[in-house]
Amino acid sequence: MNDKKTKLEEMKDLYSYDPSNVKWLPKGGEILKYIGNTVVFVEFTKDQQGQWHSKYQQADILEINDYDPMTMTYKIKYHLQDMQDKTAWKEERIIPEGFSYDIVGMDLQNSMNRFVPRSLHCKMVETEMFYNRLQFLYAKRDTLSFESLKMISDSKDQSTTLSYCCNLGAVFITEDTKTLLYFRIHSLKCRGDKNGEYVLSFSDEERRNYQVRFKKEDKELKMPGVGTLKIIDAQG
Repeated sequence: MNDKKTKLEEMKDLYSYDPSNVKWLPKGGEILKYIGNTVVFVEFTKDQQGQWHSKYQQADILEINDYDPMTMTYKIKYHLQDMQDKTAWKEERIIPEGFSYDIVGMDLQNSMNRFVPRSLHCKMVETEMFYNRLQFLYAKRDTLSFESLKMISDSKDQSTTLSYCCNLGAVFITEDTKTLLYFRIHSLKCRGDKNGEYVLSFSDEERRNYQVRFKKEDKELKMPGVGTLKIIDAQG
């Protein structure tokens, strides 16, 4: 059995916005830091078509205790800020990442709750809004012109331009699920080849390098096995 991920799967893990990705989960037990503080309470419900919906409100965490090593869960006591009785509270068991306990390995329930630190929730909302804007820009704009790419490629100040002066991004639409992928470009090189085409090499902040072949007049680039691509300036 080959568990090695394809290039597309690796890029989805790195560059997509997926709220279920483990990078958006707090570390186990980090929820304990927020005893006595306010967090975001997310209530998930599943409709008859199997689609999940969510509602958000603030919750004050009163206590987290009674750790059970058998189920690896805590008991959380909390007050929802929409409760009319300000002394009222609710109680349930959660796993260390802040989710309702009964979601673990079952997938049978039609509702679940999640307790999210406000800083993480704000970061997720900001990221989602940015990806929505990228979706709009991808539909509205062509990829950056050949002349602009060549000018950046040949510039002695490329490092300053890309890391400080502008925000140039590689925006992909995957060929399978039409998922949007994005990363900020930190280096870029454009060169010609013998067939009258050009090769664009570019990398993310971790120096992962990618290449695509294109023609001067192309308004959208193609990366085989991944999908389509546009180099987009975040200005405007």
